[in-house]
Amino acid sequence: FPSHDIVPEFSLSLNGQQVNQSIDHTNFSNVFDGLTDTYWSYSVSLAKPQSVSLTIRVPINSFSVVSKIDGIVYTSSPTNILMRAIYADTSKQNEVKTKSSRNDYDSFSFSIPSDIYNYVELVLQKNEPDYISENTNNPYVYKFGLRELVIGSRYYARSRRSDIVTGK
Repeated sequence: FPSHDIVPEFSLSLNGQQVNQSIDHTNFSNVFDGLTDTYWSYSVSLAKPQSVSLTIRVPINSFSVVSKIDGIVYTSSPTNILMRAIYADTSKQNEVKTKSSRNDYDSFSFSIPSDIYNYVELVLQKNEPDYISENTNNPYVYKFGLRELVIGSRYYARSRRSDIVTGK
Protein backbone atom coordinates (compact mmCIF):
# COMPACT_ATOMS: atom_id res chain seq x y z
CA PHE A 1 0.00 0.00 0.00
CA PRO A 2 1.17 3.59 -0.42
CA SER A 3 4.08 4.60 1.76
CA HIS A 4 5.73 7.89 2.56
CA ASP A 5 8.00 7.34 -0.47
CA ILE A 6 5.09 7.47 -2.92
CA VAL A 7 5.34 10.22 -5.51
CA PRO A 8 1.93 10.83 -7.08
CA GLU A 9 1.37 12.31 -10.51
CA PHE A 10 -0.88 15.35 -10.83
CA SER A 11 -2.71 16.99 -13.71
CA LEU A 12 -4.90 20.08 -13.74
CA SER A 13 -7.76 20.72 -16.18
CA LEU A 14 -9.72 23.92 -16.81
CA ASN A 15 -13.07 23.47 -18.55
CA GLY A 16 -11.98 19.95 -19.53
CA GLN A 17 -8.67 21.03 -21.08
CA GLN A 18 -5.46 19.86 -19.40
CA VAL A 19 -3.01 22.66 -18.61
CA ASN A 20 0.70 22.52 -17.83
CA GLN A 21 0.98 23.38 -14.17
CA SER A 22 3.64 22.42 -11.65
CA ILE A 23 1.92 20.97 -8.58
CA ASP A 24 3.92 20.59 -5.37
CA HIS A 25 3.70 17.11 -3.85
CA THR A 26 6.12 17.85 -0.98
CA ASN A 27 3.62 17.23 1.82
CA PHE A 28 1.50 14.61 0.03
CA SER A 29 2.68 11.92 2.48
CA ASN A 30 0.54 13.73 5.10
CA VAL A 31 -2.55 12.04 3.62
CA PHE A 32 -1.19 8.63 4.67
CA ASP A 33 -0.15 9.49 8.25
CA GLY A 34 -3.49 8.80 9.98
CA LEU A 35 -3.38 12.11 11.89
CA THR A 36 -6.36 14.45 12.01
CA ASP A 37 -4.38 17.70 12.01
CA THR A 38 -2.37 17.18 8.80
CA TYR A 39 -3.33 17.44 5.13
CA TRP A 40 -2.09 18.10 1.61
CA SER A 41 -3.56 20.93 -0.44
CA TYR A 42 -3.15 22.83 -3.67
CA SER A 43 -4.83 26.07 -4.77
CA VAL A 44 -5.24 27.62 -8.19
CA SER A 45 -6.31 31.24 -8.78
CA LEU A 46 -8.16 32.14 -11.96
CA ALA A 47 -9.46 35.30 -13.65
CA LYS A 48 -12.99 33.94 -14.07
CA PRO A 49 -15.10 31.16 -12.56
CA GLN A 50 -14.97 27.88 -14.46
CA SER A 51 -14.94 24.11 -14.09
CA VAL A 52 -11.61 23.01 -12.56
CA SER A 53 -10.42 19.48 -11.90
CA LEU A 54 -7.32 18.02 -10.33
CA THR A 55 -6.31 14.42 -11.06
CA ILE A 56 -4.12 12.64 -8.51
CA ARG A 57 -2.59 9.36 -9.71
CA VAL A 58 -1.20 7.24 -6.86
CA PRO A 59 0.97 4.21 -7.73
CA ILE A 60 0.32 1.00 -5.78
CA ASN A 61 2.76 -1.70 -4.74
CA SER A 62 2.34 -4.46 -7.33
CA PHE A 63 2.16 -7.17 -4.65
CA SER A 64 -0.75 -5.64 -2.73
CA VAL A 65 -4.36 -6.68 -3.10
CA VAL A 66 -6.69 -3.70 -2.88
CA SER A 67 -10.44 -3.68 -2.23
CA LYS A 68 -11.16 -0.33 -0.58
CA ILE A 69 -10.25 3.33 -1.08
CA ASP A 70 -11.23 5.72 1.72
CA GLY A 71 -10.44 9.36 2.24
CA ILE A 72 -11.38 12.77 3.53
CA VAL A 73 -11.32 15.82 1.26
CA TYR A 74 -9.95 19.17 2.40
CA THR A 75 -12.04 21.82 0.66
CA SER A 76 -14.57 24.59 1.25
CA SER A 77 -16.76 24.21 -1.83
CA PRO A 78 -18.65 21.20 -3.21
CA THR A 79 -16.37 18.71 -4.95
CA ASN A 80 -17.24 15.86 -7.28
CA ILE A 81 -14.96 12.89 -6.63
CA LEU A 82 -14.25 10.30 -9.28
CA MET A 83 -12.14 7.29 -8.32
CA ARG A 84 -10.59 5.11 -10.98
CA ALA A 85 -8.72 1.92 -9.98
CA ILE A 86 -6.47 0.69 -12.77
CA TYR A 87 -5.92 -3.07 -12.78
CA ALA A 88 -2.44 -4.57 -13.10
CA ASP A 89 -4.05 -6.99 -15.58
CA THR A 90 -4.55 -4.74 -18.61
CA SER A 91 -7.23 -7.04 -20.05
CA LYS A 92 -9.61 -5.95 -17.25
CA GLN A 93 -11.66 -2.76 -17.40
CA ASN A 94 -10.86 -0.08 -14.82
CA GLU A 95 -13.11 0.22 -11.77
CA VAL A 96 -14.81 3.63 -11.66
CA LYS A 97 -16.82 5.10 -8.76
CA THR A 98 -18.13 8.62 -8.05
CA LYS A 99 -19.30 10.73 -5.11
CA SER A 100 -20.11 14.38 -4.44
CA SER A 101 -18.82 16.07 -1.30
CA ARG A 102 -21.06 18.55 0.43
CA ASN A 103 -18.61 20.40 2.67
CA ASP A 104 -15.17 20.41 4.27
CA TYR A 105 -14.15 17.21 6.05
CA ASP A 106 -16.47 15.18 3.83
CA SER A 107 -15.35 11.59 3.57
CA PHE A 108 -15.53 9.15 0.68
CA SER A 109 -15.37 5.38 0.60
CA PHE A 110 -15.22 3.18 -2.48
CA SER A 111 -15.31 -0.62 -2.48
CA ILE A 112 -13.86 -2.43 -5.48
CA PRO A 113 -13.25 -6.09 -6.32
CA SER A 114 -10.25 -7.50 -4.43
CA ASP A 115 -7.42 -7.61 -6.93
CA ILE A 116 -4.00 -6.23 -7.80
CA TYR A 117 -4.08 -2.68 -9.18
CA ASN A 118 -1.28 -0.52 -10.59
CA TYR A 119 -2.78 2.87 -9.76
CA VAL A 120 -5.62 4.64 -8.05
CA GLU A 121 -6.66 7.91 -9.64
CA LEU A 122 -8.75 10.49 -7.82
CA VAL A 123 -10.30 13.26 -9.88
CA LEU A 124 -11.48 16.18 -7.74
CA GLN A 125 -13.76 18.43 -9.81
CA LYS A 126 -15.28 21.80 -8.85
CA ASN A 127 -17.71 24.12 -10.59
CA GLU A 128 -17.42 26.98 -8.10
CA PRO A 129 -14.46 28.60 -6.33
CA ASP A 130 -13.74 28.12 -2.63
CA TYR A 131 -13.43 31.87 -2.20
CA ILE A 132 -12.96 35.15 -4.07
CA SER A 133 -9.86 37.14 -3.23
CA GLU A 134 -9.97 40.94 -3.39
CA ASN A 135 -7.49 43.18 -5.21
CA THR A 136 -6.01 40.60 -7.58
CA ASN A 137 -6.17 39.82 -11.30
CA ASN A 138 -7.04 36.17 -10.53
CA PRO A 139 -9.61 36.46 -7.73
CA TYR A 140 -11.34 33.06 -8.09
CA VAL A 141 -9.51 30.58 -5.85
CA TYR A 142 -10.11 26.83 -6.12
CA LYS A 143 -8.68 24.78 -3.27
CA PHE A 144 -8.07 21.05 -3.63
CA GLY A 145 -6.85 18.84 -0.85
CA LEU A 146 -6.94 15.62 1.11
CA ARG A 147 -6.82 15.13 4.86
CA GLU A 148 -6.66 11.35 4.63
CA LEU A 149 -6.23 8.65 2.01
CA VAL A 150 -6.34 4.93 2.76
CA ILE A 151 -5.81 2.40 -0.02
CA GLY A 152 -6.19 -1.07 1.40
CA SER A 153 -8.03 -4.34 1.76
CA ARG A 154 -10.67 -5.66 4.05
CA TYR A 155 -9.28 -7.67 6.93
CA TYR A 156 -10.57 -11.19 7.32
CA ALA A 157 -9.92 -13.50 10.28
CA ARG A 158 -10.86 -17.15 10.44
CA SER A 159 -12.44 -18.22 13.71
CA ARG A 160 -10.69 -21.13 15.44
CA ARG A 161 -14.00 -22.72 16.43
CA SER A 162 -15.71 -22.64 13.03
CA ASP A 163 -15.25 -21.97 9.37
CA ILE A 164 -17.00 -18.60 9.59
CA VAL A 165 -15.01 -15.78 8.02
CA THR A 166 -15.57 -12.34 9.48
CA GLY A 167 -14.60 -9.01 7.99
CA LYS A 168 -14.80 -5.36 8.78
